[in-house]
Amino acid sequence: AWEKETVRASELVKMIKGDVANFWKEWNQRLKLLHERRDKLDEDCLLSAASISYLGCMRPPAREMCYKRWKLAMEDAGLWVTDGLSTVDFITGYPALPTVTNQWEAMGLPTDDFTL
Repeated sequence: AWEKETVRASELVKMIKGDVANFWKEWNQRLKLLHERRDKLDEDCLLSAASISYLGCMRPPAREMCYKRWKLAMEDAGLWVTDGLSTVDFITGYPALPTVTNQWEAMGLPTDDFTL
């Protein structure tokens, strides 16, 4: 009986070590992403706030056109937003956390970038 418990304990320790290692790996990747995004935070805020404030009442093609124009205008002014940033990403964390958007969907809320 003691040998079985020792084997089980060893297996549990190995499993926990793997979980902890994966946790820290993911944590460090997310931290690296956040450091990269910090430099563009003001620009990301501007574009996301404008999208939420002004684009919600428009039809999707008009939203996309306006969003692209704003982004180009910002780039022309030397303001660079995070590549691939969506408004949902900005609100929930980059990249968007599936748990958050899944909760929205379960409550019948939209998960697209403009109907926030």
